[in-house]
Amino acid sequence: MAALVKFCRTVPVFRQIARVNRGLSYLATTTKKTVLSNTIPKHNLQVIRNVVGNAAVTESEPRYQESYKSTEKSELYWEKVSHDLDVLTNGYERVLKSQYDKVLAEAEKMEFKISKDKCLLLLRCTGDLMLELEPSARAELTDSLWAKFKQYGVELDHVFYNVLLTIYLQNGRKFSTAEILGEMQEKGLQPNRVTYQRFIAGYCQEGNIEAATQILDHMKNENIPISAGVFHSFITGHTRAKDPESAKNVLNIMREVGLEVSGAAYEALLCGLIELKDFDGVREVLKEAQGVSMSPNQVISLLILLTKNGYTDLNEELYEMLGRMGFMNQTAINQLNEILALGYDDVAHQIVYRTLNSVNPRQQHYISRDFLLFLAANNRPVDKVYEMVNDLKEDVRDVAKNAFILDNPDYACNILQKCADEGIPVPPHCYLPALVQYGNQNNKEKLIETMKKIKKSPSLDNTDLINILVTFFTPALTSLGENTESIEKISAEIGLSKEMGTAIGLHILATSGFADALQYFSDKALHPIQLSSVQDIFVNKLQAEHDWENALKFSKICRDQLGLQTFNFNRSIIRDLIHFCNVRSDWAKAEEFLDNNETQLRLLPNGFRTLALDNVPTSIVQRISKMVVADGLRDKSSPNSEDGEEMLRKMCDMALKSNDLDKALEYYNQLEDKYPEYAFYYLTALNMAALYIGNGRAQEAIDLLKNYASRHSSYLKQRGFDTTNNNLAYRCRFIKNEASRKCPESVDEILKTLTSCGFINENRLYDAHKYDMVDLDTQSDEGVFELLEEMITKYSNNFDIHHFIARFVKSEQPDQLQRVIDMAIPVFTEDAILSNLVVNFMIHGHPKKALKIFESSNRQLAPQVCDLFIFYDKLNVLEQFAELTKDSDKKQRDEILFGLIRGHAKVKSVKKALDVLVQYEEENTVPKDKTLRYLAKVCETAGIDVPFEVPAIVNTPENVNVRNETRADNRRKVTQIDLKFPELLELFKDGDVEKIMEAKAKLDAEQHENAAVFLPEVLKVIGKNDKAHKILTYLRNNQKVEDLLSILNNTSYPVSQSVKTTAKKVYIGTLQDMSENAKIEEVLDNNKDDIHDYLSVNILKKLKEDNPDLFSRVESIVLSNDPSKMNSLLAYYIVYDYDKAKELLQKQPESVAGIKKKSMASLARIEKKEEIFDRIVDITRQFNKTSLFYIYSHYIDVLVKAGELDAALNVIKKMEGDKLSPQDMHEGMLNRLEVAFKENNRLLPWQSNAGDTSSDSSDSDSDSDVKKPK
Repeated sequence: MAALVKFCRTVPVFRQIARVNRGLSYLATTTKKTVLSNTIPKHNLQVIRNVVGNAAVTESEPRYQESYKSTEKSELYWEKVSHDLDVLTNGYERVLKSQYDKVLAEAEKMEFKISKDKCLLLLRCTGDLMLELEPSARAELTDSLWAKFKQYGVELDHVFYNVLLTIYLQNGRKFSTAEILGEMQEKGLQPNRVTYQRFIAGYCQEGNIEAATQILDHMKNENIPISAGVFHSFITGHTRAKDPESAKNVLNIMREVGLEVSGAAYEALLCGLIELKDFDGVREVLKEAQGVSMSPNQVISLLILLTKNGYTDLNEELYEMLGRMGFMNQTAINQLNEILALGYDDVAHQIVYRTLNSVNPRQQHYISRDFLLFLAANNRPVDKVYEMVNDLKEDVRDVAKNAFILDNPDYACNILQKCADEGIPVPPHCYLPALVQYGNQNNKEKLIETMKKIKKSPSLDNTDLINILVTFFTPALTSLGENTESIEKISAEIGLSKEMGTAIGLHILATSGFADALQYFSDKALHPIQLSSVQDIFVNKLQAEHDWENALKFSKICRDQLGLQTFNFNRSIIRDLIHFCNVRSDWAKAEEFLDNNETQLRLLPNGFRTLALDNVPTSIVQRISKMVVADGLRDKSSPNSEDGEEMLRKMCDMALKSNDLDKALEYYNQLEDKYPEYAFYYLTALNMAALYIGNGRAQEAIDLLKNYASRHSSYLKQRGFDTTNNNLAYRCRFIKNEASRKCPESVDEILKTLTSCGFINENRLYDAHKYDMVDLDTQSDEGVFELLEEMITKYSNNFDIHHFIARFVKSEQPDQLQRVIDMAIPVFTEDAILSNLVVNFMIHGHPKKALKIFESSNRQLAPQVCDLFIFYDKLNVLEQFAELTKDSDKKQRDEILFGLIRGHAKVKSVKKALDVLVQYEEENTVPKDKTLRYLAKVCETAGIDVPFEVPAIVNTPENVNVRNETRADNRRKVTQIDLKFPELLELFKDGDVEKIMEAKAKLDAEQHENAAVFLPEVLKVIGKNDKAHKILTYLRNNQKVEDLLSILNNTSYPVSQSVKTTAKKVYIGTLQDMSENAKIEEVLDNNKDDIHDYLSVNILKKLKEDNPDLFSRVESIVLSNDPSKMNSLLAYYIVYDYDKAKELLQKQPESVAGIKKKSMASLARIEKKEEIFDRIVDITRQFNKTSLFYIYSHYIDVLVKAGELDAALNVIKKMEGDKLSPQDMHEGMLNRLEVAFKENNRLLPWQSNAGDTSSDSSDSDSDSDVKKPK
C-alpha cells in the first residue's frame, strides 16, 4: 500500500499540470504564466486590469467601467466588496487591512444595517486573518469595531461574544470573564460550550490553572460536552504556569478518556516547552511524536518560536519533517508572511525550498505564488529577493507583479530594473501597471520615464505600442489634466508623434464617440495597426450609441487607410441594428439604414451564421443574406439573385423552431437543389429528422438522413462527427428519445441509420449503468481488468469507477489498485479518482491513507468526497472523516461540515444538522451563505423555526442578472431602509395578518404620526408573495377603503409593481362590494391611461351587471388604448363573450400577448367550464403556437393538484392530438402526475402501452440534493 500514499505525486495527471504564473493576485486571481513574445497577448491585458483593479483607465471597455462605477453608488457595491472579503477569508485565510477598511466604510455608510454574517465577518477579520498588522494593532481594530456595533445598535448574540473571545485569544489580549458574562447576562444571553472553552483558553494563556479548572468543573456539572481543544488549552496553561510535567500528564489523561492525542496536542506542549527554553524536553517530545500526524502549520509554528528564542539546532530536523509531509496547507503558507515580517528570510527560504521539492505541481504553484507575494508585501531587499527567487527557479519578475498588486510601483520597478541588469528580458507589458499607478499618484515625471523604458524595449512592435498608448498612457495623461495638444507635445519629446496620433484618435472614439473620432481623423494619417486594436473599442461604442451611419464611415476609414478587412465591423453593425429594432419591435430604422447602406455592407458566411435572426422579418433577413460574400474578396454569385445557401439554412432553422414542417421542408429542398455541394447543414438535417419523427413520419426521417449522408459522406468522415462532436451527439440522442416516444417500432432502424451513416458512434448513444450492479468481488483480477478496459473503450467515463477502486482497496492489493488508477487516468478527472480513493480507504478502515491523499493532493476534494459518502449512505464514516480533518484549511472544512449537514438532513436528523453550527463556532470557521440557506430550508421543510438569520443571495457586478426575490432578499432590503416600525421584522417572520392588523388598529387609536405609512411599510417588507395578497384580501373583506388608499397614495415606501396593481383591483372590488358606483366611475375616469390595472374578469362581470352604461364606457376606453393593455377585457370576452374575443383578436392580434394564461387555466378549473380552456388553446394555436405546450402542461398540473384525474386524462388526450408529448412536461409536474395516478391505481396512456413504469418515480420524495457523482 505504500505506493498509494504517494499517488498524488506519481500519477501522470499531476505531472502534466503546467507550472502557472506565481502570485498574480492577492485577490484570488489566477492566470497563466506570462509568455515572452513580441506581442501583448490579450489575456495579459486582462491580467494587468486584475493587478491594478479599477485604477486602470480602460476606455477600450467602457461598459465595464460604467458598470463598476454605477455599482459603487448602489447596494450592489456593498454586496460586491463584502462578498470579495468573504471569498478571501474562506479561501485564502487572510485579508489586507485596506480591504477590511473598504468594507467597514461601506458598512458605516449603511449604519450597519447589514446581515449578521457580514458583521461577524468583519469581526473575524480583526484577528489573525490580518497578517500585515501586529496583534496589538489588531486588538485596537477589534475594540473599535465592537464599539461601532454598540453605537449602531447591532443585535449582539452569543455567537458575537464567542467570536470576540476567539479574536481576543488570537491577538493575545487579556479579557475579564466576569465582565463578558455580565454583559451577556444583561442581554439575556446564555453561554454555550464554545463560550466556556474560550474562557478556559483565556485563563490558560495567563497560566491561571485554578480559574480554568473551575470553568471545567462547571461544564462537567452542566453535562456540557468537552472537546479535545479544552485539553490543548490546559497543556498551554500548565506550561505558562511553569509546570511542564503536568502539561505532559494531560496527554495521558486524554488517552484515558478515549481522546486521540493529535498533532495539535503535541504542538501545544512543544510550544510551551520552547517558551520555557527547555530544548532538551523539546527533543524528547519530538521523538515521542514521531508516529503522530502533524500538519505543516504546526511544524512551522515550532520553527518560528525556536528562531525567536535563538535556538536553531532543531531547524534542520523540522525542515526535513516538512519535506516528508508532501503538502502545505493554507495556514502554513500564510505563516511565511510572519517569518518574513520578522526578518527571518533564510528560514522562509528553506521552508519553501524543502517543500517545493516534495509536493505536486499544483501545490508548488500555491506555495510559490504566496511566497513571492509576501516578499513584495514586506519590501525585502532587492538583492536578497533576487538570490532567493532564482534559487527556487521562479520568475523574479513575478515579485514585481505582486508589488504592483500592493500599489507599490517604485519597488516593482526596482525589481524589474534588477532583472534587466542581470540580463533577464523585461517585456514592455511588465511596466504597464506602473503607467496606471503613477497616473493615479499624479507623478507625471515617473509616468513619462516609464513610457520611455517601454519604448526602448526591443520586443515592442507598432501594434502593441499603440495598444499601450490607447489603453494606458493616453488615459493616464488625460487624468493628469493634459489636453490633446500637450499630449502630442509630450509624445514628440518621447519620439512617438505618429503612433500617438492614432492612439489619440482611438481614445477620442472610446470617450466621445464616432462623430468626434471621424472629425479628428479627417486630417490625420493613421499609423498602421491590427484589427484587434480597434475592434473592442468599436463594438463597445457601437452598442452604447447605436450610431450605425458613422460606425460604417469609421469602418471605411479603417479599410481604406489601414487596409483592414472590416467584415467583423459590418457584422457588429448588423447585429446591433437587429438587437436595437428587435427590442423596440420597430423595424423602420433597419429598413431605412439598409436602404442607404446595403451596397456598402459585406459579410463573411460564418459571420452571417452567427447572427440571431429568429425574430427578424423575412424581408430583412433576405436583404442581409445578399451581403454574404464567397471568399471575403468578391460577391458570391447566386442564381438569378436568389437566396444564398446560408439564407436558406437560416430560414429552414427558423421554420423548424416554429415546428412548421411544411415550411421547413420547402426551404430544405431549395437548399439541396440549388447548392448540392454545400454541406454545412448537418444539424438542420438532424432537426428535420426529429420533427419528422415527432409527427410520426419515421420512414421519411430515415430517408432524409440517408440522403444527406449519401451526398456528404466525405464531409461527415472528415469532420470526425462520430467521435468528437458533442452537439451532434446531443441531437442524435434527442432523436433516439423522440423515436422511443413517437415511433417505438422504428427505434432500431433509426439508430442503425444514425450510426451507419456516420453521424455518431454507436457507443455514444448508450450508457453503461447496466454494469454498475456487477459483483466485482466474484470476478477474478484479470476478469475485473477486462471489464474495466471494455467499459473505458465503449463508454469513456460514463460509469462508476468507485466499484473498481473498492474491489482492490478492500482486498488490499496495491499493485492491482495502481493498475486501475493507471487505466482510469486518461478518461476520469483527477478529482474523481482522488475522491474515490479517499472514500474507499475510509470505508474499508484505512483512515491514515485517506487523510494522506486528501491533504497532499491540495485539491478541493471535500465536496466530491462528501457527495460520495452521502450517496453510499455512509454517514457514520463521514462523521469519522470530519473528526479526522479538523486541521484542514477553512475552505475545505466548510465543505466537510456542510456535507455533515446534508448527510444529517438526508436521514431527517435536523437537530444533528443544527448541532454542526456549534462545530463551526468551535473551530472559528465561517459557514458559507449557501450552507446557512440550505440549513434554513431543511428547518422549514421539517416545520422547525430557523434559529439564525438567513443570508441574502449575493449579486455581484460579475453576475448582475436580476434574480427572483426570496424571503432572504426581502429581509436584506428591510435592513437597508429607514423603518418607522422595526418590529415589522417580527411580524414578517410570523406572517400573521390578524396580528398585523391589530397593530395597525392600535396605531390608529393612538393617532400615531406615522400610522399612514404602516401598511406600505408592511408590504415593502413582505414584497411580492402570498402574505401581501392575504393582507389585501383582509382589507377588502373588512372594507378598509382608507387603508387601501394609504397603500396606493404612499410614496415613502413604494411597494412592488405587482402588489400595487393587485391593490388597485382590490380597491375597485371593495368599492363594488360597497355599491359605491359614483366613486368607481370617478376612479376609472381619472385613470384612463392605466385603467387596465384596475380591471379583472370578475370586476368587469360585476360592472356589467350593476352598471351597464359604465361598463360600455370602460370598454371603449380600453379598446382605444394600446393592445398590450387589453388583457383584462380580452380575458373577460374569452370567458363570457367568445365572439367578441375572436373579433378583437382579428383586429388587434398583439393583444394576445397580455393574456395571463396561467390565471385563465386556473379560472377554467374553478368555474368548471372546460370550454374556457378549449378557447384558450384555440387562441394559442392561432396566435402563439409556441406557448401551447405551456398551456397544456400547466392546466394538467392544476387539475392534478385538485385531484381531478379524469379531467387531466381528457386534457392529455387533447395534448397528444396537438402532437405534443405530456412526457416532456417539467420534471416536477410529470412526477406529480405519475404519483397521483399511481396512488389511485390508474395508468397513464404511455404506461398502459409499455407496461407499468410508474415505479421509476416512486422515490419522488427522496433527497433532491443528493445526486450520484460522476
